[in-house]
Amino acid sequence: MSENLTTETWYAQGDPWVLSQQGWDTEQSIYFETIFSQANGYMGTRGYREENDNAAPTLREGYLGGVFADLPQLARRLVIHDYPWPSRQMVSMPEIFSAWIILDGDAFSLAGVQPEEFTQSLDLRNGLLTRSVTIRDKESGKATKLRFSRFFSAANVHLAVQKIEIEPVNWSGSVEIVWDYDVSQKTIFRCGDPAKTHLPCPLLAVKSTSAEGGVVRGETETVGTGHQVVFSSRLLEGKAEASCTPAGMLSHVASAEVEAGHVSTWVRATVVETSRDEQPVPEVFGGFDSLLAEHDAVWAERWKASDIEIDGCDHDQALVRFGIFSLLQIAPFHADNLSVPARCYAYNRYNGLYFWDGEIFLLPFYQFCTPEAGRNLLNFRCRTLPGAKENAKLLGGQGAIFPWQGDSEEGLEQAPWGLYEYLWHQNADIVYAFDQYARATGDEEFMMNEGLEVLAETARFWLSKLELGEDGKYHLDGTVGPDEAEEHGPDNGYTCLMVQRSLQISHRWWTKGGDIATAVAARLELGGDEIAEWKVVASKLNIPEVPGCPGVPLQDAFFLQRKPEDISGMTVDEYWKRRGEVQVIKQADIVLAMYLLEDNFSCDEIRRGYEFYEPKTLHVSSLSLNTHSMVAAIIGKKQEAYDYFRRAAGLDLDNLRNSTKDGLHAASLGGVWQMTIPGFMGMRVREDHLFFQPALPEAWQEIRFPIRYRGWQLNVTATSNDWNVEVSGEGAPDAVMVIGEERFVLSESRLFEGSLCIEK
Repeated sequence: MSENLTTETWYAQGDPWVLSQQGWDTEQSIYFETIFSQANGYMGTRGYREENDNAAPTLREGYLGGVFADLPQLARRLVIHDYPWPSRQMVSMPEIFSAWIILDGDAFSLAGVQPEEFTQSLDLRNGLLTRSVTIRDKESGKATKLRFSRFFSAANVHLAVQKIEIEPVNWSGSVEIVWDYDVSQKTIFRCGDPAKTHLPCPLLAVKSTSAEGGVVRGETETVGTGHQVVFSSRLLEGKAEASCTPAGMLSHVASAEVEAGHVSTWVRATVVETSRDEQPVPEVFGGFDSLLAEHDAVWAERWKASDIEIDGCDHDQALVRFGIFSLLQIAPFHADNLSVPARCYAYNRYNGLYFWDGEIFLLPFYQFCTPEAGRNLLNFRCRTLPGAKENAKLLGGQGAIFPWQGDSEEGLEQAPWGLYEYLWHQNADIVYAFDQYARATGDEEFMMNEGLEVLAETARFWLSKLELGEDGKYHLDGTVGPDEAEEHGPDNGYTCLMVQRSLQISHRWWTKGGDIATAVAARLELGGDEIAEWKVVASKLNIPEVPGCPGVPLQDAFFLQRKPEDISGMTVDEYWKRRGEVQVIKQADIVLAMYLLEDNFSCDEIRRGYEFYEPKTLHVSSLSLNTHSMVAAIIGKKQEAYDYFRRAAGLDLDNLRNSTKDGLHAASLGGVWQMTIPGFMGMRVREDHLFFQPALPEAWQEIRFPIRYRGWQLNVTATSNDWNVEVSGEGAPDAVMVIGEERFVLSESRLFEGSLCIEK
């Protein structure tokens, strides 16, 4: 992190809800564009400045959630996409917030200018981005204050609103504001390898443009996928002339006379709609303040359901709250036909595609805080099951396998460089997530009506790939786990562990499915013998152990053939050169499996596994540090857990790896919540109860947070010595909470007037 990025500069005037940039800094412009990115799950942009004046490096990009187009063949060749179907890219938005401002004949620009005042702030309460700038002309002495405000509405996800306020301090004259954006703006293809060419791709074809009644409108169509995308903008406050060009440029030009000391205001709204929308687009009424108030009301409810308050370290509070804010603004609350891009809406690395890690690192937050968003994410998988069946056919298997890296179209695999040939563990990860969601929410109706088919078809894939050996055990060849840079081969530890759990989950839910399961089974031609076989195969799955480490799974068949070596000083470049000869792990693999499947292992086994693999792990992936924090907390290594927390949680906001320029890391941000609640609070969903075993960091005096469990609202307060849990709502009557060794039936909380107080 740069020296000027301290907790003091994050917090605007001591407000722990506002992240602030104090002072104009050209060297940090890309960092702040990423940190100040905005979204509402439907669309989003980086926090670029309104004026495009080349005053500092900039990536002036925005993205349309769930809207993908076909890539040209050159891009496909760059990543060796050898599928029999098109390669896809999330479509970029035009620069809807760009504005060129002329102040009494002079263009407003920060190029070569040191502003008298520059403050940019992101309010985490509602995602409002504001920027205040005061400039003074060196020759004339004219001083001008400008204030910019903008947000993507949470109340109407199709809506983006921008306000520009201009106050001439010591002069009177003319102001002109020109808004231009091109609806045919190209999308930059970034394949994930920074050494590969960044390729501009024309993915939006202009169908028509118009400028009538002050509204500019551009109708486009995505290349290959044929989605209709319409952009329209108008001024809500202030007057402007509207115009357009057939090529796709939409413009507003506002001209006004301004007076010294008087603030003039313009408000512009942009509405985006696509043919993927499944709900009507609401009409826009009111001005900036009323639209912001509607937006604020939605955010207030979301924060009520998810905020974590920490008494202790301001830095930790900022990291945790920024993580939650990011998860709330990227979540698809509005629909279940899309998921969350790997780099949020802050950058389009990896084509804006959806990864396997969403269910493992994002879903836990949503299922416990905003279950409606969690259900949408899982329903998205159900809707893409037809594509998953095509993926299975491509691999010569039966049933279905979900993509390791996919889009919103059919659920077809989009992983580059042939990774799909051996990256299969996501199939089991997704089934694991379905089970966790149902246990946490009590939403068994979803499992019966939507989930059973997913469980059956994924189980069919595994049985088509598993082979019974002469040793009487089932073996899975040619796979690799989350440490995907390793060689694929027989009986990969993580994959086999998760396949075993996946088959057990499928068997359990189908066995208890009753009449609904009978009807679904008839449609799928699924017999009782096939269902019973899942349990048998799971019990006989081969999972090798590390010699001399009882109960610790072996990562893969090649790991111990490599040379043990101290990797503490190894660089990432050295890793890529030597990974085939040294015992080095790119990211948490077996350690992640032992966290997810904690109930499979004793605490001693988890400790042995952690102590064997942790010194060999380089943490190249953003998903590794948070996993190690959670497992360190499980085995009682409190300080180590906290040290990993600080490194993992600060990945983006602290810019610890100088990688924030490449966007926010969605799954890593989900890991911040997981380190805090499942990690330090020891929260788990067990077979028939919600379990807590707290181990707060010494730097924290108290923590307060809400949780939804099986319909009940739990508001938890914890210190290192005691607990207070307020229970409200009308949830499942048999819901049980266990804290330490004590067991509580939540419906009996009314005997305590909604409060349970427990001494540790």
